[in-house]
Amino acid sequence: MNNPYFIEGPALISFSGGRTSGYMLRQILDAYDGTLPDDIVVSFQNTGKEAPQTLDFIQECSDRWAVPIVWLEYEENTIKGNWFKIVNHNSASRNGEPFKKIIEKYDACPSGRNRFCTGIMKVQTAQKFARHELLFSDYLSVIGLRADEPRRVANITNNDPNYKESVCPVHTAGDTIREINAFWLRQDFRLNLPLAAKSTPLSNCDLCFLKGTKTIIQMIKDDPSRADWWIKTEERYLGEGGFAKEKPSYRRMKEIALSQGDLFDIPDDATIPCMCTD
Repeated sequence: MNNPYFIEGPALISFSGGRTSGYMLRQILDAYDGTLPDDIVVSFQNTGKEAPQTLDFIQECSDRWAVPIVWLEYEENTIKGNWFKIVNHNSASRNGEPFKKIIEKYDACPSGRNRFCTGIMKVQTAQKFARHELLFSDYLSVIGLRADEPRRVANITNNDPNYKESVCPVHTAGDTIREINAFWLRQDFRLNLPLAAKSTPLSNCDLCFLKGTKTIIQMIKDDPSRADWWIKTEERYLGEGGFAKEKPSYRRMKEIALSQGDLFDIPDDATIPCMCTD
């Protein structure tokens, strides 16, 4: 039986900074006896709104496993338009700077129906890096989606032309959240973010509008300052509905969080999976 983690290059491995993508990277490394060939590259696209623990985890995976991870950020180029820059753990944005740039360029907030934040900051940034920096033309995009996420896999592999050359080895291997959890329990380091329902709601963009309303409010309760960037950004675009018309505004969610009331009357909308998530 062929090992689905033995990826043939050229390939770009998208490392989101979550536990599943970390698991996938380790399995691919093991398939190559710990060292990737030159035409298989690992990248992480930073939005500036990831949790600090996510950034530390990415660096720790790189250091402990001796695998280079290229840190990328969206950058506007006066000649080339949407472009990228290479950063590192020390120089990476931590106050939403790439996110702010893309919102100001398009003069709108992204939303569930128009996720240009993911499309540009994550997907397009990685593609431009692969084609213009690595000089990859026909390459595989390697995505960390599990076997218990078939709908997400179908959406990526069948419906999105940006991923027509994608592979999801965790899904192909039949590995689920059970294997991912068991793997990290055996390690002497891990993503230092709390688990809720076997997922890490704090991973990636801290108060992403795709997270469930109750999840966002609970995260604001834990750290009210998390809401401030989102409030300031959203209020500039409330006339267009802000980030999510179907949710309370971020200001309202902060008010609810600070009221110390219960969440029984809050809509129990589920987190919507995204390229950015675990």
